[in-house]
This record gives sequence, C-alpha cells and structure tokens, in this order.
Amino acid sequence: MKLCYLYNQHISLNYYDEIVNSFENVCIDLSTQSIPHSEVYIIDLPELTKELSLRLKETLEHKKSLIYFYVPQKHTMMHVQLAVLLQSKSILTQKQDVNKVIRKIDEEYQEFLDQQTKQVQKESVKIIETRLGFLEMLKDKLLNQEKNLALITIAFKNLDLRNLKETLQVVKKSLDTSLQLAQYNGEFYIALYENQSFELIKEQAKKLNEQLNQYSISNETVLLSQVYAVDLAEMEFEDILEMLYGIEKNKVSDDLIINDQICFIENMEQNKSDEYILQQMLNTLKFNQVELKLLNIYKGLVINSKASVVKIDEKFIQLELKNLQTEVVALEKKTILEIPGYTQTIELILKHINIQKGIATFEKPTLIKASINARKHGRVTCERDTNIAISAEGTSVKGSIIDISLVSIAVKLPYSKVLDKLEGKDVLLNFELSLIKNHVINSVIRKAKVQKVFVNEEKKIAKIVCDFYESHDSEYILMEYIFERQKSIIREIKKAALKA
Repeated sequence: MKLCYLYNQHISLNYYDEIVNSFENVCIDLSTQSIPHSEVYIIDLPELTKELSLRLKETLEHKKSLIYFYVPQKHTMMHVQLAVLLQSKSILTQKQDVNKVIRKIDEEYQEFLDQQTKQVQKESVKIIETRLGFLEMLKDKLLNQEKNLALITIAFKNLDLRNLKETLQVVKKSLDTSLQLAQYNGEFYIALYENQSFELIKEQAKKLNEQLNQYSISNETVLLSQVYAVDLAEMEFEDILEMLYGIEKNKVSDDLIINDQICFIENMEQNKSDEYILQQMLNTLKFNQVELKLLNIYKGLVINSKASVVKIDEKFIQLELKNLQTEVVALEKKTILEIPGYTQTIELILKHINIQKGIATFEKPTLIKASINARKHGRVTCERDTNIAISAEGTSVKGSIIDISLVSIAVKLPYSKVLDKLEGKDVLLNFELSLIKNHVINSVIRKAKVQKVFVNEEKKIAKIVCDFYESHDSEYILMEYIFERQKSIIREIKKAALKA
C-alpha cells in the first residue's frame, strides 16, 4: 500500500508521524510539488483556497483511490464541499484515536483492493476467450485444414490482479490478432494465428515482450512472463493439448525443439546484472501483491513459511512473519526471501524484531544465485557426532554425518584420491542412530548413489551428498529419528529465541 500525504507548506494533523510511520508513504507540499498517483491520499489543508480546491478536484475527482480528508476544528463550507466532491472515504479530525485511524485505513484499503480485483476480473472476461471456447475454435480450424496455424503463448508468473485488464489489453493490442486472446489456465494465455509465416509469428512474440517491458516501466510494476511461439504444422489436436501442458509446466518436448516447431522468445530485459535482478525483485515486492515465503534451515530443519510486507523503502524491508519463522529469524539474525517467478533468492539481515507481534525489520538485501531449494526437504543434523562408513568398489572411507533426511544424506570426511572416483557411483552406507525417546542404538545399512562430491583442497576435507535407494528395512528408523530430532530442534529454537 502506498499512501500520499498532501499538505500546503505546513502539516497540522497532530498524529501525522504515527500515520506516515505505519505505511509506505510520500509527502507532497502542494506549494512546490505536483500530485503523484497513489492508492491512498490523506489531505491536510486547514487553510483551503479556491485555487487549491480546483487543483485537487481536477487531479483527484476521477481517480480510483481512497481519500481521507482532514477537517480542522475551524473549517469552512469549502472543506465540506470538497470532501464530498472527492467522495472521501472518511473524515479525519484531531481528536480521533490514531490507532483506530491506522487500523481503519488498513481495513478499508483491503476492502478497496478486493472490490477492485472483483471488478477487474469481471471486466477482463469481456476481452478474452475461455479455454473451452479456444479449444472448440482450434478443433474447427484443424477440421477445416486451415493452413499456417500457429500460437503465441504467454505464461505470467506474478500477474497483479489490479492490473489484469490493462495488461491483457497490452497483450491483445501488441499481438494484433483478429482472433480472440484466450485464457487457457490461470495466468497462462494463448493467441491463435492463421495464414502467417512462422518467422512473422516469432517477430510478433518479440514485439510483445518489448511492449510488456515498456508497460512495466511506465506503470511502476514488475511483470515476469515466458513467451513461446509455436508452429502447429502437422500437429494433431491431442498433440497440441500435450504441448500446451508442457509449456505451462515448463517441460517442453525435445521433439518439438529439435524440429524447430517451438521457439522460446528470450526477454533481454530479464538478462541483466545481479544488481538489476535484485532491484527487479525488490520492485516486485514493493509494487506487486505477491505471495512471498521466508526460508531458514536450522541444524538441517527446514522452516519455510509465508510472510507479508508491512513496509518497504530504500533502506529497510519490514515483514510480518508467522509461527516458528519468527523465532528462528530472531535466533539466526537473517533469513532467505523467496519471490514467485524468480529462481534467485534474497538473503536479508535482521535489524530489529518484535517476537510478540511477529514483525521484523531487515536490511542489506543480497542476491543469492545458487538454488537454496536443492535439498529443501525434511532433513536434520544429528544430536551428536555420528560416524559413518562408505564402501564402494572394494574400498572404504570413514566420515561423520552432516545432516540426514528420508531421501538423502550429507557426509563430511577427510579428502583422499578415492573420492575423485565416487561421483555418480553406487555406495553402501553403514551408520548407527540412537532414538532419543528410548536411547536404543539402531544399526542402519543403506545403498545409495553419490550425487556430488565437494572438495576443499586447502583444508583437505570433502563433503559427499548421497541419495538413498528405496529400502523398507530401515526406513521406519529414519522416519522416527527425523521426527524426534525435528521436535527437539523446535524446542531448542523456542528456548534460544527467548534469550536472543
């Protein structure tokens, strides 16, 4: 939410500081500055002139924004008339409880967004075809053996519903197709062409990327999309359905690629420096309503829950956290931010946290290119150092377990040349686990495949990551051990967070 506070030379509302500190904001002195677009306006003009009244009327009368109008104790009829003319949501006075005012603005803004979203969805239906309508149209074209049939597909990844209608109008105008644009599924859209060369279709798709980039810049929003051009020559109806499913799930058939029937339209705006990508991600966070997640991995335990933006500016990001995430962030003093549509993640450093309210302020966002999700399943560290023997091809090496899950294990061990030959090989693992509740020591023997060997030549140590093969013999031991260990780590986090 972006709040614009309008005043003329001086601010008179006595709880101004509390208001602007509660929301992302911009303060505009009407004596020197123009009025920008905003979702919410607060008008603080105790001395209202005819010129100011006309200026506000011309700028704000037809805006789809929430307007809160401050009426001073010694007000004039002009204050009342302008408040009514601008269809102000509420009147503000000096005697109101500031906490109630802030809560009211926040609640009414959420209602406002819901209404806008419903209206946009209702209006957008008028400019696009349905999935069923598209498929019927496609069937007819195929039965009539129409020539040079082709598709352009657009898969959005973070489409803000508030901008849905305008975005689809940009798409429709850019694609310049006489046939209707179809919503195939959710944020996946399709345009069907006939009697045009495939080269021309690819040019149209490139033009679409350019138009979407321009729209994104001019409207201070961030659009992430994947665009494909598809030649339907000699493709059967069932093959087309399978192909569309593959594109939507980002699993395109190799046959289509080899035969040059499908072309991914690269968006050069999305291939920028780390600094540019980080700024794009922060803009997505700031301007778009996206469902973000935070990730912490504490002693192997994955804590990955939803969060929401409270406030974001040039220096700090304030988030509302949920449940255990609050406590582990307080303990680790950092977290990983995941934004839909991006393979990269952002590391955030904790500046301040209110554990009771679940509100945390972060700073120093840093782009992380490596996939933090590579082993993001239920793994844990062992309660104490746990030795393990790894046997393969007549040799055996020993190390200690770093962490373990139902499907994989990571092991630290001294480096030796034997390890250079293990990557991709099958190995036999032999180790013992002690169940916490009864302290019974269980011997575990599992067959596994070495997925990766990491070597630190300077320290002469190595790390091996192995995936287990299925085995019902010891699976229950791992399940029970991991479950008990997870509970133990959660208790440890809660206890340590109270001291942090």
